[in-house]
Amino acid sequence: MNKQAHEAASLLQRLKNMESDEPATYESKVVSSVSANNLVELESEQAKNKHLKENLDKKINEFVQCGHFSVPVEIAYSSYSNEQQNAILDALNNTFVALSDQQETLQSRIIEHNKMTGTKISELTGNRSHIRSFINKVNKQFELYSISNLKEIRVEIELDHRFNELVNELDRTNLNTTDIHDDGLYQRLNQFCADFFIGGRGNRILEMSKIITNVKYSYKKEHQDKREQKDQSNGTNALINCTLLTILLSDLLAQDSELTLPVIFDEFSNLDEYNQRTAIDAANKHGFALFCASPTQTAEVVAVVDHYITLDDFHANTIYDASGERDVVFHHFSERLYEVRDPQAL
Repeated sequence: MNKQAHEAASLLQRLKNMESDEPATYESKVVSSVSANNLVELESEQAKNKHLKENLDKKINEFVQCGHFSVPVEIAYSSYSNEQQNAILDALNNTFVALSDQQETLQSRIIEHNKMTGTKISELTGNRSHIRSFINKVNKQFELYSISNLKEIRVEIELDHRFNELVNELDRTNLNTTDIHDDGLYQRLNQFCADFFIGGRGNRILEMSKIITNVKYSYKKEHQDKREQKDQSNGTNALINCTLLTILLSDLLAQDSELTLPVIFDEFSNLDEYNQRTAIDAANKHGFALFCASPTQTAEVVAVVDHYITLDDFHANTIYDASGERDVVFHHFSERLYEVRDPQAL
């Protein structure tokens, strides 16, 4: 009898240990008898449920702690009541039900953003193509001229290495991607804009003077196939620069307009007679008035220049004054600024 009483007390204690602090969410049922085997099964089920609850609490804490979801608790707990669990699961369920529509909206925004970014990037990368096309156009016009013993003169430019590196990277970038671009790309774009663009937001302009770091010439000499970049004489370099100037300025004029602009060429006698004529012909062809200066009156200059003034024939009575009181050296008749048709005018 005592043994049975002891077993009953032990079973009762085990039943009490299985009691939960949570309010009962199940319906109680009266049974006629409870065996030790029944109690073992209950204890096993309770252990499984406890393990499941611990896993559920752990997963809930992952959602709470990540901060990306709206849940009815602000901090993570070691354990949640059934009521808290249900409230959190309902909130998460509502979030994931709307997730599909939110993903579609996000994807649409990413595509629209990439489209706009791609347009801006295309404009930026297109500038290198525009520069190259413009230089090719200039070089095409240079083919019409031969200067001294040089032929196939070409203008060559050097671009800032940061611009080239960025454009090369952008050329490799898939602008039609449905994913957001790498953060590093945006950082490099922002840094480039800060270094090379001028103007305020919404009206920014790429400053070409920063992009183009150097302009130089290359050429071939007569009877040679090797292209060189060595500096020529001052006269030849001046004539190349003058020819380039006439080509560039001619592009600023409308085809149906006529405009004559002065081009001043110092040390004109340093050129040989052939290049002197080339300089004059180039200026006349493009509508520029060439004003030349020479320290000496040579037969070559007189032969190619139609109108000239010999400054030695004019003497200033007053010393040149930079303040403005005397800033004109000659003041009377000029020799050949115009054609004299009437002898009486002399």
